[in-house]
Amino acid sequence: MSANNSQAQPKENQGVPQGETPQAPMPKAPGETEVCVIGAGIVGVNCALELVKQGFKVTVVDRAEPGEGCSFGNAGILADWSFVPAFGPEVLKNVPKYLIDPKGPLTIRWTRLPHILPWLFRMLGHASTAHQRRAAEAMNHLTIGAGGSYAKLAAEAGAPELVRQDPVLQVYDKHHLVPFGEYMPAAWFFSHFEIGGLAQRAAGGYAAGPGPRTIDLGEELGRALPLICYEAVFPQDLRSPQRPDFLLQLTNDAWFGTFSGPYQHLAQARVRAIEQGLPMVRAANTGVSAVIDGAGRVLDRLPLGEAGYLDTALPPPLRVTPYSRTGDLPALGLFLVLALAAFWRVRRVSD
Repeated sequence: MSANNSQAQPKENQGVPQGETPQAPMPKAPGETEVCVIGAGIVGVNCALELVKQGFKVTVVDRAEPGEGCSFGNAGILADWSFVPAFGPEVLKNVPKYLIDPKGPLTIRWTRLPHILPWLFRMLGHASTAHQRRAAEAMNHLTIGAGGSYAKLAAEAGAPELVRQDPVLQVYDKHHLVPFGEYMPAAWFFSHFEIGGLAQRAAGGYAAGPGPRTIDLGEELGRALPLICYEAVFPQDLRSPQRPDFLLQLTNDAWFGTFSGPYQHLAQARVRAIEQGLPMVRAANTGVSAVIDGAGRVLDRLPLGEAGYLDTALPPPLRVTPYSRTGDLPALGLFLVLALAAFWRVRRVSD
């Protein structure tokens, strides 16, 4: 009786002589390979176009028409430089608060919790700075050259105007930050109690810009003085070294709700236009967008909670106002005179 120590060969290796190395199966040609792309957004559609160009058979699956699910909140920017995962240690510590808050950004149906626990534990295990760094390094290699690839595909599709590779023309950094929102006063003290700003990403909050500055928007528009959010509340934030042609306020008024806050913010913006004798273009996300002239009159507006655009001629600036020259100095001088008069009167009575 003899024993046979040879093992059965896999099906794909049957027919290969004993002792010879089987060859790997020949890959299918692109035309014979079917690829399914999930999602018909800008990434999915462009991946499908590139695969079709290489000869693959492609099926795109989405519940809506191509492009319907694209984000309209990024101003059409192809952010191939934005590759750092948002989920990190600073988000992890807020997860319990998010789950308790019914209006928080993270909602889980408790009946589904047992099914997602394995995924949830893996996600929590990745909430580290080291994992963020590894993911960012990997994503960096994937996104290098993505802008040029998008432009090439748009040109081949007959629509090269859809992608423009323009450099950053102007930069303005907000300099009047919101306390407890964008930065923490005495951050070293509050950090012991794990109290941080509402919108901050770093330990101490954002860094303030150098101060008011104008930006050049070309011959037709001229120079604008940008104001971000509640910078339009403070008159001193409009004292730039160079007088602009108009004021440009960009704000998100969702913080103020839908009662009186957005309208008060608009009224304060009108006062700033009057003080400087300058028109203002006000773009308010979830607020009241408006075009205001140098006398504080609202020439056109978008009501609260209404999406749209304004097509209105930009009013010319008025003459330089006394307030734009002196600021609060006359009021401070008057206060000083009254204080000295009161002091002199009290001293005279005491004598």
